[in-house]
Amino acid sequence: MQRPLLLGCLLTLYAGAAAASPLHLDRNHHTLELPEGYSRVIVDVQPGTLVSLILMGSPRSLAHFTVDEATIHDPLDEDGLLPKVASFLPREGTSRVTLSLEVHDPARLIRVEAPLSLDLPSQAQPLIGLPAPGDRSDGYLLERPGRYQFARPDVITALLGAFRDTRARFRRDPIGVVDLSQWDALRPAMDQNLPRHVSHEGGRDVDIALPSTEEPSTRRDHCDKLISKDYTTGLCRRGTARSVDYLRLAFLLGRLVKTNHIDKIFLDAEFIPPTAAAARRLVHPPSFPAWVAARLQPDAGIVRHVAWHTDHVHIRFLGPQGISSVHN
Repeated sequence: MQRPLLLGCLLTLYAGAAAASPLHLDRNHHTLELPEGYSRVIVDVQPGTLVSLILMGSPRSLAHFTVDEATIHDPLDEDGLLPKVASFLPREGTSRVTLSLEVHDPARLIRVEAPLSLDLPSQAQPLIGLPAPGDRSDGYLLERPGRYQFARPDVITALLGAFRDTRARFRRDPIGVVDLSQWDALRPAMDQNLPRHVSHEGGRDVDIALPSTEEPSTRRDHCDKLISKDYTTGLCRRGTARSVDYLRLAFLLGRLVKTNHIDKIFLDAEFIPPTAAAARRLVHPPSFPAWVAARLQPDAGIVRHVAWHTDHVHIRFLGPQGISSVHN
């Protein structure tokens, strides 16, 4: 008799939890305190805007997190730590989404929103997360956890357009996005005391995997790498560059340069002349204007050799550094 009684109690408790009213993060508030355990949360969102939902709390307290009405793809190496970030563009007609989550300790949910815009800001703006791609037509994938994929709204907007246009033009595989900035505008992995960069603060810097002729186009060396004895410099051995899809790389960079928002592009020296040649080829037929191809030439001063760029391209945008999206 004890087992049926216990089962009945469990079913009663489950039914009570399932019937409990969901919590609500409405338009009048940007944060919501959450208890430990399971919660279902309705979040009001603004259609047509970039949205980031940031779950803050003890780093290892997350057990479960989903968003019902949005496409949320975990990055390739999502580690399950907090902050957990879901960034997305609400589907047409969607004014609210529903989260299901479970945490072992009390947590806080933060909603950040920003309009899609290519306007170069004149002053610091809060950062927003790069949306998780919905499908291959978006042209990119995320190679790091969402908490390291924050940038200014104009940077995010420019990236979304460039990736989508590159995919439409070449019909090839998605290109990996490696690092932008941390959710709090600091360098990625500062939250783990393991910063991966000397830059990438303030949402102006983007690391993108090199498009590859051998899929997938994810971050990996495309040459034989020479590393100095003191491990301060890594670069391509001359003549060993391989499997870089230079036409796609030049097209992607050209689409970004065309916004007039690009300050510098950092690549290994072995990749620069072939990328410049590909840019010249793309002028005929006119994938972009001749002035764009001219800015991708070695003597234009935008594309520069920097050590350790054997497996990705680093793009720095003009304008001020952004500030943290998270407010206490």
